[in-house]
Amino acid sequence: MNREYDAISSADRAQGQGRYARWLILEPLTKHILVSRCICGHPRVYISTPKSRPRPGHPRHSESVPADHFDVEGCAALSPTLSRSSQRRRPELINENARENSSGSGTQRPESVGTLVQGEPDNGKFDFAHHVRALLNQDLTVQGLGAAAKYQPTIWSIWSPKAIKQGIQQARHPPVKDILSNFNGVVRIVLGSPGSGCTTLLKVLANQRQGYHKVIGDVSYDGIDPEYLSAHYRGDVGYAPEDDTHFPSLSVKNTLSVAAKMRTPQNRANNRSRSEFVQSGWALSCSTDVTLMLFSDAVQTLATVLGLRHTFDTPVGDESIRGVSGGEKKRVSIAEMLAGRARIGCWDNPSSTRGLDSSTALEFVRALRIATDVGNTTTIVTIYQAAESLYRLFDKVCVIYEGKQIYFGPADSARQYFMDMGWEPANRQTTADFLVAVTDPLARTPRSGWKDRVPRTAEEFATRWIESTEGRASREEAHEYMRAPQDHLDKHHQNYKVSARAERADHMSRKSAYTVSIAMQVRAIILRRLQIIRGDMAAPAITVASFVIQALIIGSVFYNLPQATVAYFSRGGLQRDASKFFIFLLITVIMTLTMKAFFRGLAALCGSEAQAQAFAGMGILMLSMYTGYTIPRPSMIGALKWLTYINPIRYGFEAIVVNEFHGLNGQCSQFAPAGPGYENVNVANQVCTTVGASPGDPVVNGDTFVRLSFGYEYSNLWRNFGILLAFWIGFVVIFLAASERAGNMASGATQLVFKQNAKIPSLENPTANNTDPEKADVPPDQIVERQQKEAKDAQRGLPEQRSVFSWHRLNYDISTGSGQKRRLLDDVSGFVAPGKMTALMGESGAGKTTLLNALAERVGTGVITGDRFVDGHALPRDFASQTGYVQQMDIHMASTSMFIFLFLRVLWAYWERGLAVREALMFSAELRQPTSVSRDEKRAYVEDVIKMCAMESYADAIIGRVGEGLNVEQRKRLTIGVELAAKPKLLLFLDEPTSGLDSQSAWAIVDFLRSLADKGQAILCTSDLLFR
Repeated sequence: MNREYDAISSADRAQGQGRYARWLILEPLTKHILVSRCICGHPRVYISTPKSRPRPGHPRHSESVPADHFDVEGCAALSPTLSRSSQRRRPELINENARENSSGSGTQRPESVGTLVQGEPDNGKFDFAHHVRALLNQDLTVQGLGAAAKYQPTIWSIWSPKAIKQGIQQARHPPVKDILSNFNGVVRIVLGSPGSGCTTLLKVLANQRQGYHKVIGDVSYDGIDPEYLSAHYRGDVGYAPEDDTHFPSLSVKNTLSVAAKMRTPQNRANNRSRSEFVQSGWALSCSTDVTLMLFSDAVQTLATVLGLRHTFDTPVGDESIRGVSGGEKKRVSIAEMLAGRARIGCWDNPSSTRGLDSSTALEFVRALRIATDVGNTTTIVTIYQAAESLYRLFDKVCVIYEGKQIYFGPADSARQYFMDMGWEPANRQTTADFLVAVTDPLARTPRSGWKDRVPRTAEEFATRWIESTEGRASREEAHEYMRAPQDHLDKHHQNYKVSARAERADHMSRKSAYTVSIAMQVRAIILRRLQIIRGDMAAPAITVASFVIQALIIGSVFYNLPQATVAYFSRGGLQRDASKFFIFLLITVIMTLTMKAFFRGLAALCGSEAQAQAFAGMGILMLSMYTGYTIPRPSMIGALKWLTYINPIRYGFEAIVVNEFHGLNGQCSQFAPAGPGYENVNVANQVCTTVGASPGDPVVNGDTFVRLSFGYEYSNLWRNFGILLAFWIGFVVIFLAASERAGNMASGATQLVFKQNAKIPSLENPTANNTDPEKADVPPDQIVERQQKEAKDAQRGLPEQRSVFSWHRLNYDISTGSGQKRRLLDDVSGFVAPGKMTALMGESGAGKTTLLNALAERVGTGVITGDRFVDGHALPRDFASQTGYVQQMDIHMASTSMFIFLFLRVLWAYWERGLAVREALMFSAELRQPTSVSRDEKRAYVEDVIKMCAMESYADAIIGRVGEGLNVEQRKRLTIGVELAAKPKLLLFLDEPTSGLDSQSAWAIVDFLRSLADKGQAILCTSDLLFR
């Protein structure tokens, strides 16, 4: 029913060779939205590709996705509006469509819904024709700092002469490691296992270079170098990390509106205002010789095409705020990038993010395909797990093995390339899994008779790629682009400058990288903050209520203090005078801003949260002790009195005190001499005992009191205000500079951190440092096989299990905000037998985790009804101690803060000392196994668990965090090991044990669980994805 509509003009055809050259570097082809009448009478909206000559040997691989895939009715409703807008821009389309509809044998041809206009500027007002869409990398190498592994510093090691010498040497000549090596081509989809360099490649292509030591090679964005693009057009390239980061209380509509406002161009069609452009018009930039599509409703159109129309007023949500589903949140991320008019979108592992089932992952990539087609953009994606239907949506693929490129080319040719190399795909194995499997020594299988002919290491794979016909063709494609005539590139760059300059708001610098001015940005961000507060009124309401209650309680303590010297020491901001109250309020506000800036600057200077907390605690102690209240300044030790000069709280405290006591004359509460025998002594012969009193004077002046008691002068009031203001500005400058420095710090390569004196194995090649010629050629897969055999032998020590866990007609009800009940589980029944692994399957939001939590007695709210049995009896009281629960998130202690008191003064030395893998397992065993089990038995069982989970090579490694510690798969194995160390007698619960892993790592985890079940362990787990 979908008939292609060729709308390429004769001028376009005359420039066919130029279009062909751009297609070689993956410039998106023109997409037209067409409407065809189905038999049922409902219009359908499709994306069609103009007919173009494919390059021989490089057929177009990707599949088209209907633009109304998510919302048929919404796209149909948009069609008349878009058609009218199109015809207003190009009246000749009316006659053309009329001729097409009247031709033929009565068959109605599709109507144009997109606005098919030429890319020339409209009277110089509306030119988005020269935006970047193609990028190329040539001989790209990315270097990071650090070795594959290092030792964890301790108290003594950081002061040892050897460590100091090594520190100096590393500062002068830091160890450099190639994260990526010799990459060429133009990328669309990137495949590889975690740690192979996929994210690094994506960040570099997205021009996010600030985290790396050095980037070598050429990256070209339509002939524009990365430095110039970052300085002037950084908004044209977008990077989306794996996690969807949004404001949870902000609605979908407001989220998209803010993104559109930040990139609203100055040259808007039909002289529309900015608000009309955001809410009533949006432009998708296209190439000079193709089309310019003008949507009549920006946010509405994005929400309709991506199936978000019904979520307009729904908050995005998070773990605490109920919002859109996981798949819808992914589509919000796509719409947000499109609303910002990013011409190149880089997506880091979007389809395998935690919590997405396979259908939702495919739905997300289909949305990316629609966004690429409709927006005429370039999309680059890294993927860990990809179904065949998902893989077919991409044009080209890049495969990475330990930072080396081993294939780049058409996606439909990759499978055959590795089969010709000598590798055999497994039965029913998807193409993406097969491509990743060839990088795993255990997962790949050589074809019969090819065992000694296939490459084994990353270097051998890279060499085979460089020498192959496909590799030479890829490099020739890159060289062809780089050999483009210089005058053509200069003209393109000049047009690009003119177009980008026309988009910027008035009174902005020509060199600015932003589209709107600072004032517009501040106004939009303030409005967004108000919308965030309005979206979640509970939090600010509770905060305000708590402040009011605290103010009433504290204020009542000081209510109606007497105007006497007895109340001098407890006064502060309590005189009933308007000027003093507002001065007190002003000083309090500036002190609050100053200290906020201080802690933010401190956090920006520190490398981690633990380090920031350590220095913050030290700072609070110093600031509070040397303010002048706990220890008055005249009573301070001379050697430490200088601390008061760098203490901003001291200046604020002095200002508040002198403001309160200025003009206060308090009646003396106690005279001397006084008491028996002095009843008739005249005041003229007595003196007040309060500091600052004069003989014979019953009144003590407040200014004199604070001058003699604290050394404070009222004349310093506004001087101190100026000093506080200077502190505030200084801390803000430090915060900004430290934030900029943190973004530009060179990051290290992924590495393990081991305890001192632990043996560090060669993790990349176990036989690399072996000098014995008879043992030096042991293949890595044989070593891994030996480790797996040891793991299976250790699993024989699992406790024997014979009990059957079952549940019958389980229901779970919760109360909604409106007071009504909602049923999350409805009459669910099942059982888990010993030696069996049972999976809870379902799409995202089906209730798998809810059921798992209900069965594991981990539900704190709502009402659970139904029966749960162990061998037909009610659950024992120690049911929780007889089971293990593996959460979806791998939560481990990354680090702790420690301080050193050295010599006669306080020296604060900070380092991160997290638990090692063996220590974490031992900690779990000691706390959760019965006290009747001896410590030696627990230690022996922990060693068995290490072998079960195949963690021998990193048993003494610090857990740390991803990037400097265990990687994703290692952390998942540790999470399972922590529960196994508790020796669960009954059952092991697991929530999404394969989420966030690549296919091979996920298969290894499932195979490990299967081996546990084969040894008698009862396992109940949830799963979103099925592979192989």
